[in-house]
Amino acid sequence: MDFVVVFFRDILDGPLYIVVVIINSILICACLGYLADNYLKKKKAEEDYNNTYVTVTNSTAGISPATNTQQQVQQTQPQAAQTAGQPTQMQK
Repeated sequence: MDFVVVFFRDILDGPLYIVVVIINSILICACLGYLADNYLKKKKAEEDYNNTYVTVTNSTAGISPATNTQQQVQQTQPQAAQTAGQPTQMQK
């Protein structure tokens, strides 16, 4: 503790104190700017991610793409079941 008191009392006196204060102020502002920049980049990345992977609904038909895909799969499954009983060239 005495070292800290001696450092500030004896070493940082006069113009050196002013220089140290200015440099520390610049460093503190730079650190705050860096943290703010990272926060804004992270927030923008989250918004971009949310905007990219949003489920879009088909407003004209009122059916979402996921439901439309499920209907297409259900329509093709009966066709696959009908052809399942027929022998293929490999089985002949």
